[in-house]
Amino acid sequence: MTVRPGVSACYRCVFNAPPPPKAVPSCSQAGVLGAVAGVIGSLQATEALKFLLGLDGLLTDTLLVWNAQRMDFRKVKVKQNNAAQYAARTHDHDLA
Repeated sequence: MTVRPGVSACYRCVFNAPPPPKAVPSCSQAGVLGAVAGVIGSLQATEALKFLLGLDGLLTDTLLVWNAQRMDFRKVKVKQNNAAQYAARTHDHDLA
């Protein structure tokens, strides 16, 4: 999801609040498959280049979901939530 502050949906528009403490294992506890981090990093770099070059097709208001096991991508449309964006700008959130 590409976030354009004040223009598109943000992380808090999709996830209103972080999960309760210890509800989700950390990366060091659960592990991270290096190839997954590489694929997601490449997607993020592509979005950054599209933005910097002024190209169309940014993933604004769209959450891209990737199932690495099946090699499936799915796009989920999300709506901008002004209250969530205000809260994200004015409060210190723990995104862990």
